[in-house]
Amino acid sequence: MKYAVVYYSETGNTQKVAEAIYDALPLGEKMLYQIKDLQTAPEADVYFVGFSIRNNTCGIETMNFLDQIEGGKVALFATCGFYPADGYREQLEHRLFVWLPERAKYLGMFLCQGRIQDAQADRIKQNMPKAEKQLIEMFIEGQGHPDEADMMAAKEFSEKIQKNAAEETISGMNPFYC
Repeated sequence: MKYAVVYYSETGNTQKVAEAIYDALPLGEKMLYQIKDLQTAPEADVYFVGFSIRNNTCGIETMNFLDQIEGGKVALFATCGFYPADGYREQLEHRLFVWLPERAKYLGMFLCQGRIQDAQADRIKQNMPKAEKQLIEMFIEGQGHPDEADMMAAKEFSEKIQKNAAEETISGMNPFYC
């Protein structure tokens, strides 16, 4: 099976997760790319597509990449400044469905917290002034992420997706988060 791990990373958080997913793939036909370095989507059987959360969705770079996928299977992974609580992940996943290619099978999503840039944290606090105390606590917690536990969870996600893709037993969403 041919795998492509493709990601867009602004702070390095998503790149760390991409590398953990890539490392968990079997030797052979596997590729690791930054979206900004690609002109077109590489051919693969399984795509792991990663990004940081922006405005409760993925960025335009990721949207454009997803639109290029002609078939195969797609698993998403993302880093975010917020705690990856069940409700947040589910809302995010549903917003992302619109960007998934109809020609591909969706395998699931991995979500983990990451550190957030100061300017972005300031914007979020301005938009949510009543939650400033909780946001500050969350942003402080995020400074240590993705951590070693997140990397292990990303590798487990990669292994789960590989197994599902190989067995062709995909049934709906397979969420995975740390």
